[in-house]
Amino acid sequence: MHSSSSIKSSFSKRIVNGKSTDISEFPFIGSISIDYGLNEQICTGSLISSNIIITAASCLYDFRIHKIFDYSKISLKFGSNTIINKEDNVYKPKIIAFHPDYDSSNEYNNIALILLDNPVSSDIAMSAQLYTGKVAESLKVRTAGWGVTTTDNPIIEDLEYSSTLNSIEIIIDTLKNCERAPAKFFGSSGGSICSVNKNNQGICLGDIGNPLTALDGGSNKLVGIASRVTIQADTLKELITGSLSCGKSGIGAIFLHLNYYIDWINETIEKLGGNSISFNQDSNSTDSSKNSDNSTDFSKNSNSSTDSSKNSDTMSSKT
Repeated sequence: MHSSSSIKSSFSKRIVNGKSTDISEFPFIGSISIDYGLNEQICTGSLISSNIIITAASCLYDFRIHKIFDYSKISLKFGSNTIINKEDNVYKPKIIAFHPDYDSSNEYNNIALILLDNPVSSDIAMSAQLYTGKVAESLKVRTAGWGVTTTDNPIIEDLEYSSTLNSIEIIIDTLKNCERAPAKFFGSSGGSICSVNKNNQGICLGDIGNPLTALDGGSNKLVGIASRVTIQADTLKELITGSLSCGKSGIGAIFLHLNYYIDWINETIEKLGGNSISFNQDSNSTDSSKNSDNSTDFSKNSNSSTDSSKNSDTMSSKT
């Protein structure tokens, strides 16, 4: 039971109380591993064309030094239920492009594209189609990932990520609720999809970038990506020591609505030289709130994107 004085904090990094899922249900999903040396950060990306991955910018951003992680530290794996533990089907980034208005202080526009060093073969993974239908509370959606699977956890450095892919259903809430506590910690914006945890099921550490999908035409279409989660400490001592809980009923997460960013996605893929993406053409309606006035600074300053409150260089290329 949580006291009324519980302390809530938000982190950018688990599916709690999810069920084991076969990769065939999410054939476009890939694990992203960031090598810290002694520690490892796990998040998730989705293949939207044979050589383009979409994920959260915060997954690829080193908050310690305020720039994109060195490419040598980033590995992506596809076509497996397990996170990276072998060298097969592992890819490296060639170019990373952040949304030009990504703000690391509040996670606004927390979206990035990765151009892979090599395309992913269709016998390893299949590209996701983007969902262009209306997103409402009645829409049935799911997410999947390799995040940690328990509600209560020790200090972040001791976390153990799931060795297998898990999934849960996500309950969409009104955007109005995203603007109230505890969701105010999320940094919700116009492209946000608000979710609330029920039955102690939710995402947390290791699940940033997870796909939000809707079943359409017999397959899972990509609605959004996980951008922000609420992590809870019931006492000040737990907050200080890093003993945090996540996935509990009543708190939730923010996903970014990809159709809102579709113009930036298409323009950026074209500039990156990536392969084109596909949409679910059977949808009867499209979202009219697309972010149409976006541009990207394609500076070739490799891994030098700096941030004080916002990134000025939104792309880095491998040299």
